[in-house]
Amino acid sequence: MTASVPGASLNVDERLAEGAPLQLALADRFCKDSCWWYHGPRQYLRALGVIAGVAKDREFLVDAIAASAAAARGERVLVSGAADAGTLSCVLAAFRAAGRSPHVTVADCCRTPLEACLAYACSAGAAVDVHHGDVRSLDRQGAFDLICTHSFIGQFEPEARAGLVRHWYDLLAPGGTVVTAGRLRPHLATTEVARQMDLADAPAISMRIRNIDESACVALGITRPIAQAWAEEWLRRKTVRPLRSTDELYALFDAAGFRQTTLTPFRGSAAGQPDRVGLVAIRG
Repeated sequence: MTASVPGASLNVDERLAEGAPLQLALADRFCKDSCWWYHGPRQYLRALGVIAGVAKDREFLVDAIAASAAAARGERVLVSGAADAGTLSCVLAAFRAAGRSPHVTVADCCRTPLEACLAYACSAGAAVDVHHGDVRSLDRQGAFDLICTHSFIGQFEPEARAGLVRHWYDLLAPGGTVVTAGRLRPHLATTEVARQMDLADAPAISMRIRNIDESACVALGITRPIAQAWAEEWLRRKTVRPLRSTDELYALFDAAGFRQTTLTPFRGSAAGQPDRVGLVAIRG
């Protein structure tokens, strides 16, 4: 997809260094043990280049959101799932580039990323609402013109994904749009669900952990051993619920009733298969 506002994706500032200590403090307050390892040090690990977050898909997301905003499809936006303020930063940058101001609601089961989004929005001069709970419990039929999400479908077991996409359909006004992007893992068997971090990824991540820069840690106000311990815990506990193909993704939206779904595979793997995909789907 080509954005109506060229270069919009260049205008995203996630303020990772500023947000890292805040999100860590929020996790100490709000996270349970099951998600502290994921939310607490996340901004530090992203700033150090250990994990990517939204960064790998930022260009697609911002350009697709900017195109939707420029097409005047509405300003009521839902961010469905938020590990941090990354997706929200893409939404605000895209609408700003299109000369429009969105009305954003962020939904997540954990209070930590919601509070991080509220703080980010305040620093960006924007206002957002939050929904603390499963997005599928959000009962606002037809309330949104645009739903934005990143690497969210893969957080659900395969049998639950159809219901999630159907709920997005119900939350959208007619003509409303879903914009999402994330990882494909075509090499994994369909039975490999909720497993430890993909072994194909683990060596590269382990290398990044070993190579964490001490001076970068000092600049962030932490020590290298602490950063490495956080990263090793993240690698040990991270699981994947693989999406294997663009066909699998397309089928979810087609079955939910979306009338136009555009898939953009990118970042081809060594085996010649795309390992990331962007999606834009329009409700009928």
